[in-house]
Amino acid sequence: AAMEVEVGGDTPVADWAGKGESQQVEPVGATDAALGEPLESALGHAAALAVENRPAAIWRRLHGAAVWVFEDTITGIHSLQAARRLLEATGVRIAVYPVGIATAEAKRRALAAAGAQVYGAFAEALESVIG
Repeated sequence: AAMEVEVGGDTPVADWAGKGESQQVEPVGATDAALGEPLESALGHAAALAVENRPAAIWRRLHGAAVWVFEDTITGIHSLQAARRLLEATGVRIAVYPVGIATAEAKRRALAAAGAQVYGAFAEALESVIG
């Protein structure tokens, strides 16, 4: 079910995942939630950044962080890269490391072309990161 939050006090934002320019909202919101924000607040912060270019103060804690994202779609990789660009525009610089997981050769090539290091299974990918 879509979650509705308010941006700027009067702009409803619902079901952001996978909708054009708002694709970056999902990974930015997830990052905010990982920093301890409640889900509704995290999505509100991410939407405010995408719609109004208004960053949340909590993201300053991310400056200089390294972020690994395990993904099986190029859309997810593109969302990660869009989120990085959004954060950079606010002065928060993060290093992103997209990790693709796929067994089909065409999907592996597409993930690699999107900038991911590609593995055949999650366990293999995780082992490469935490080694």
